[in-house]
Amino acid sequence: MTIRLLSNCRRVAEELARAGRVVVIHHWDADGLASAAITARHLKSRSALFSVPRVGYYSLSAIDINAIKRFRPDLTLVVDYGLPASEVRELSRAVNSTVGVVDHHVNECADDILFCNPLACGSSEEEYPSTTWVLKNLINAGSPDDMVSLGIVGDLGKVLEDHPLKDWVDATARKYGLTLQDLVRASELVDTCYRLVDYECMEAVRNTLIEGGVAGILQSELLKSKLVALRSEVEEAIGKLELLRDYGILKVFKLRTRSYITSLVGRELAHMYWDSVVVLVHHVEKLGLEYIYVRSRKFSLRGVLERLKAEGLRVGGKDKVFVVTVRNEVSELDRLVSSLLQYLRLG
Repeated sequence: MTIRLLSNCRRVAEELARAGRVVVIHHWDADGLASAAITARHLKSRSALFSVPRVGYYSLSAIDINAIKRFRPDLTLVVDYGLPASEVRELSRAVNSTVGVVDHHVNECADDILFCNPLACGSSEEEYPSTTWVLKNLINAGSPDDMVSLGIVGDLGKVLEDHPLKDWVDATARKYGLTLQDLVRASELVDTCYRLVDYECMEAVRNTLIEGGVAGILQSELLKSKLVALRSEVEEAIGKLELLRDYGILKVFKLRTRSYITSLVGRELAHMYWDSVVVLVHHVEKLGLEYIYVRSRKFSLRGVLERLKAEGLRVGGKDKVFVVTVRNEVSELDRLVSSLLQYLRLG
């Protein structure tokens, strides 16, 4: 852990401690919602506004700027949402507020903004697998460890089986009267909301976590019914995957679905082809967007991710997974495949 990282995180913690009115812009998945709930508990009775950007978009245009300006915050905190550093600066100007970031996605390590992001500042995803873990260890945002564990399980999925934090997550589950499988199920229940692009559901999840933690999520009949429907769609999707190209160590698939199940299908592919890099070209009808999702259980993809960012692609991610929001499928897929093949040969 670098002095630079500690200094950045200390500055965020100090601003969070003294701000009277706080806006929390957070990601829509289990890690983002759990991180928002941890932050809400840390804020206690202070005035707070929570904002989820438009699902599937990672840009300033996806954030409700007008609602933030009307709230007039002392601090706007961006949590687990991989907004480029340049757009964090624009956000600060747009809302006329101090902006802080707590995250664990690959980004620029910016010292001119309040930027607590270990991966951006040289740490690895293995050290900081979730934003909830960053909040616990670098921001000291209390210790609702059931929600910290939910964020870890939500981001790692089946990779948790081989992760150094597995024993800690296991012990935490027992402390709260839960099992590891309970945490996996809670993560699936929470993520159902964004996969169905249901913002009211996300708000309900965040409030449930604030009030009842992971146990409250497991008791939600609403989420249980949504999960049944979603699982059926995922099974159908996996059955109609189209293999576009097979380079041996690199496999490219194509898929079209109604809901935003990109990462669910991508994780299954990475699990099936654990010693390869899988690429999923996915059109999501509810969002009107197409993504190129890249994941590997074996290889770090950080070098390719950083190269693609430098080339101007709309891309975000971490060491072993990243997503490109597609503008031109043919040219961007060709560039990505070329970069991946070169990277794998060099590796």
